[in-house]
This record gives sequence, C-alpha cells and structure tokens, in this order.
Amino acid sequence: MKKRDTGIDLIRVVSALGIVLHHYSRELAVQQVNTPHLFGGDYATGNFGWLFVTVFFMISGMSLFANYSSIGIKEVLPFYKKRWLSIFPSFYFVWMYLYIGNVLTLGKFLYGGKIYCFIWTILGVDGYVNRVYPTYYLIGEWFLGAIIILYILYPLVLKLLTIKKLWIVFSLLLVVLFELENHFAWGIQTGPFRGIFSCLLSFCVGMLLMKEKKILKNKILWGVSIVGSILLLAFPITILDANITVHILGLFLTVALYNLGCCFENVKFVNEKMAFIAKLSYPIFLIHHVVIYKVGPNLKEKDLNVFQYFFFYVLIVVLVFALAWALNKIVRFDRKKKEGVQK
Repeated sequence: MKKRDTGIDLIRVVSALGIVLHHYSRELAVQQVNTPHLFGGDYATGNFGWLFVTVFFMISGMSLFANYSSIGIKEVLPFYKKRWLSIFPSFYFVWMYLYIGNVLTLGKFLYGGKIYCFIWTILGVDGYVNRVYPTYYLIGEWFLGAIIILYILYPLVLKLLTIKKLWIVFSLLLVVLFELENHFAWGIQTGPFRGIFSCLLSFCVGMLLMKEKKILKNKILWGVSIVGSILLLAFPITILDANITVHILGLFLTVALYNLGCCFENVKFVNEKMAFIAKLSYPIFLIHHVVIYKVGPNLKEKDLNVFQYFFFYVLIVVLVFALAWALNKIVRFDRKKKEGVQK
C-alpha cells in the first residue's frame, strides 16, 4: 500500500486468523476429533469460512481502491504487472514444491490428467474450476481463482463505480445478477456464495466503503456495525437467505474492525505488529491448508479440551506464519534480484 492503513491491517490479521481457525476446526471434524461445543468453526447461522472469505473480498476491494482510485489507459498494464507479481510467484513456488512431491510419490508426471490441464494452474484458477474440469489443483483455495478474475475486472469496475450516476445503475445491476445467481445457483461452484457475482458484490462493497471513507469512519455507523455483528454472530437471525445474511454480517464486521484498527493509528508498537502479519496475509491464505492437512491426521480420534484445542491451533498458526514469512522472503529476494539485473 502507498501508506499503511491500520484499519485494513487489522481486518487482514483477523481474517487470516479466522480462516485458519475455521479450516482447523473443519479438519478436526474430518478426523473425528471431539472438540468443545463452541469451537466447531460455526456461529449462530453460518460458518466462519464464509464470513471471513466475504470480509477478505471486501478488504481486497478496499485496499485496491486505496491504492488505485483511478487508472488511466497507460496505467492498466503496469497495474496488471503489479497484481501478477503480488500473486503468481508465491503461488508457482509452492505449487511446484507440492507437484514434485506428488510426482516422486506417484511415479509419473501426468498423474492428474492430460498436459493441457496444466493451463488452469498456469492461470491460477485451478482451485476455482476443479469441480468441473480436470486440474492439478494443489494450493491456494478456491477464492484465489475468484480474486484473480476480480483483479482482471478491476479497471473496468473502477470506471463503472466512479462515473457519476452510472455507479448507481451498475450497483443495482450487480445486485440483480447476485440475486439471480443466488436463486438459480449458476456457475461451477458448490453454491452461490462462491459464484463470481457473489464475490464481485463483496469486492465492490469494499471499493464503495473506501470511496466514501468519511461515511465509513462515522461513529454512529461504527456503533451500528458493532451491534449488528454481535446480533448476527450470537443469534439465529437469517435475513432472506444464508448468502445475503453473511454479506450483511461481513459488511458489519468489516466496518467494525476497520474503525477499531484506526484507533491504533498512532500506537507504533501495535501498528508494527499488525503491519507485519498483514503483509503475510496472502502467503498465509495460500499455504495454511497444507499445514493443517499435515497436522490434522496426527490428532485423529482424540478428545481435545479447550486448552488442547487452542494449543494445537496456536502451534498451527506459528508454523503457518513461519512458512509464510519464509515464502515472502524468498519471493521478495528473487524479485529484488531481478529488479537489480534490470537496472
């Protein structure tokens, strides 16, 4: 970012920890591990995976708008280059490591389908399309493919959301497309929540929040968001359906966390720690499932009390953070080296 935004940093930190906690809880369930009732990865009307992915898309829109509130014709290609560098080097590095491991284990290169199936991985969308097409999906979660599509669309969406009056028409159209996708379950995903219009709606909400930053930082809105977050997390309240409810809760939580993060704007120690973790959020999203899959089977069919549950969670978080930090260092070192050669 051009300037660290403590509000966005805090949301990144909470989202990263929340998604790791959700997948950790789900893996324990798969391994038939008995856990305390309150720690199953769910809240009153949904699960934390849906919630923090919604928040993740919103802060993606917020941070992009904070850095690219306007993009001219000549700036489009540099924008795409920066986005590519922010995603693909880390993705390719980890994917290649896992792929080589599979090749050595299975004894063949084309264990997952014909050679043209690699195109989905090259494009970074293998996790998004693997329910329909044969892929070599190994890393990155389904939402990596969705965010790549949204980054491609960003210059166009930015224009539509910053032109007077047109942004209202576009927003209404997007809501209609979201509801049609929601109702008819269009797309190639397990449900409408993962559909591209659902992801795009979250992304655009984030852009609009940053576009109207004065409203975002309004104290009354902050209070409403805190109350709304508590109510939707604690009580079985469904607003029309689960997808709409999680988007409303995601909006409340994003506003609440953003304003809370802004309270630490002048607290240097907290700022530095949040910025450190926030910078690792993408590598954390990228590799956390791999770590969880490695640790999960070792806990099979055990009973965990509250202390043990959080002990293993903290252990996983430490391992994920360490690997994310190492991956970030490797990729950034390689990028600096290339930039030095170009100079």
